[in-house]
Amino acid sequence: MDAGAAWLSALNGVAPVVGDQRFYRTCVIDGTLEHSPAEYVRRPAVSSESPTLGLTHAVGLVHTLKVMLSAPRSMPSWAAFGAWAAIGAGYSLGLFSILTIGVGVLAVTALATIALTRWRNGVGGAFGLIAGIALPVFYVAYLNRDGPGTICTSDARSESCVDEWSPWPFITVGILLLAAGSLAFVLLRRRRLEG
Repeated sequence: MDAGAAWLSALNGVAPVVGDQRFYRTCVIDGTLEHSPAEYVRRPAVSSESPTLGLTHAVGLVHTLKVMLSAPRSMPSWAAFGAWAAIGAGYSLGLFSILTIGVGVLAVTALATIALTRWRNGVGGAFGLIAGIALPVFYVAYLNRDGPGTICTSDARSESCVDEWSPWPFITVGILLLAAGSLAFVLLRRRRLEG
């Protein structure tokens, strides 16, 4: 039974539980058991306000935004927005440079995220995370400012050529991210002022 439960649980992608009602139901259907021993077992009721409800999947930014919107009605500060923008820039820079310094940047940024979520007024500026992602995107656009194509530079002794992309897609994405994060933050501040 235990091996069958482990196999079925691995198939469903959940931790093995021998008392799983689905396992016994399958055994009854297959004729392995006459009746399910878990037929009359009821699961405990879970409050709709449970803090762990829905946290079995990747939480990340979605959970942070839920916490931000359900936080006490204090006015979100521009300092918190700037701190979240720096964290967003850190995540973006970490992903852009994952093959060199990215792992270290992501680790420091994760620690800063934990520290900022523990700050009493820190969560209110979480839309800065979206705006902050734009900063390294603008830097990539700057690095490709002469593109698209092969760009050659020369001095008295040498010549070097690099392939550059068009900067316009990066500029467009950067502007959209910066505008979306800033607009969402301003609307949140306005809603808190009115409410």
